[in-house]
Amino acid sequence: MKKSQENDEEQKWDKLLQIHTTGRDDSNSDQYRYPYEPTPYTVLERFANSGLLCKENTLLDYGCGKGRVDFFLSYQTRCHTIGVEYNERIYEKAIENREQGAAAGRTEFVLADAVQFSVPAEVDRIYFFNPFSIEILKKVLARVLESYYENPRELLLFFYYPSDEYISYLMTVDELIFSDEIDAKICFRGKIKESGLWCLRLDNYSVICSFDTVSIRAANMAIDISQNRNGGFMLASLSLIFIVGLAMGAICQKLKLPRIIGILVTGIVLGPYVLDLLDPSILSISAELRKMALIIILLKAGLSLDLKDLKKAGRSAVLLSFVPASLEIAGYVLCAPAILGITRVEAAVMGAVLGAVSPAVVIPRMVALMEKKYGTEKAIPQMVMAGASCDDIFVIVLFTTFLSIAQGGHANVRDFVNIPVSIVLGVILGAVTGYGLYLFFETAYARKHCVRNSMKVIIVLGFSFLLAAVEGWLEEKISVSGLLAVVAMACVIKMKSPVFVSKRLLEKEN
Repeated sequence: MKKSQENDEEQKWDKLLQIHTTGRDDSNSDQYRYPYEPTPYTVLERFANSGLLCKENTLLDYGCGKGRVDFFLSYQTRCHTIGVEYNERIYEKAIENREQGAAAGRTEFVLADAVQFSVPAEVDRIYFFNPFSIEILKKVLARVLESYYENPRELLLFFYYPSDEYISYLMTVDELIFSDEIDAKICFRGKIKESGLWCLRLDNYSVICSFDTVSIRAANMAIDISQNRNGGFMLASLSLIFIVGLAMGAICQKLKLPRIIGILVTGIVLGPYVLDLLDPSILSISAELRKMALIIILLKAGLSLDLKDLKKAGRSAVLLSFVPASLEIAGYVLCAPAILGITRVEAAVMGAVLGAVSPAVVIPRMVALMEKKYGTEKAIPQMVMAGASCDDIFVIVLFTTFLSIAQGGHANVRDFVNIPVSIVLGVILGAVTGYGLYLFFETAYARKHCVRNSMKVIIVLGFSFLLAAVEGWLEEKISVSGLLAVVAMACVIKMKSPVFVSKRLLEKEN
């Protein structure tokens, strides 16, 4: 009921302003550009009544989406607004709204990459609602500083509901001074821990107190560095990751520790929070790199699995995929509120995060045990591998459900139904793909077109990446586990191919 009332209020303001801005849009989001989600009108009302924005000001709205912030603040305060949007499709929606919206004469929209956008000299107010990752934010703030040094003026930056990453970074920027916070808690029904609008100041006083010629030159150079170091510096970053990672892995191995600990330490030390020696371009694709590594690990697992052995542990593998995680989550729900002082829902979210099993850690160890024939008679490594592969699907669904409840939503029964559907469809898709690849290789061999094992590995990897991508493509329509599809594909290739072929493929994967 409360949710419907809030939606009605949103619709009323949209109707008054003659625009259409409601609804979240995830269609073009990724790990560094976040989904479109409009700022609640109740928050914008408090912003407009704060006295920090008037008709003499020009506000720049990064990630403006369909233009809600721009139209509302122009209407209420008579200020001029400039909205910057990266997504062309959403930008077109903003243009459509401008053709009919109230106060449209005081709004303008620009289709541009925020990193490349030069901040106009007349801009003295800037608004952020977590539009992009911390890596992009750093480059954008460099652009803001560049504009300020060319035209010194009072400049206020507003951050609505800033993420922890944003806050941690903003507190390290010497040029910014915390000025005020617009409390927006009363705008929402129910319990909300934080929903403030942070105001950071960049003005003449802060320059006198905080700047010298060195810091000014460094800030002016930030843009050039971020734009020009991608070529050589990216290669240097990759070399550091490979060389230092292998060295640290070898050291940990000598100390009788898992190699992955050394690799993790390498990432922490070289990353932005310690030495900061890695190119931002590397960090922006880190999620894809991790997924590629996981796919390779799962391929190796599938080529190592014997379906006959897996049948022995079928029931145990199924139980292992959800019983331990369920008990861990239940433990957090029962104990965390009393120990940590959090709500039951927050405890459930925490339990879902910590209850997940990482295939990247578990599977290599199980493959190593299988190679040494440890526990293979009772199919223990196979059981653990199968359980770890399905555990993530179960926990991810629970996490999204609990998170939705924590944010004021409701549990969706469909999400729980999607768990077995995702597993079954993933296995079927992978099995069909694996059988198709087997026929292709056999047909090529029968026609005396020799496909080298190295080429087979490339083809199999290509289809593995495609299976992982299919999961994202079908996300809104039907649930399919791309990672399980990769394992199933590798299992079918191993089952149908001659022993020496699958063995050679496994060697190439290594």
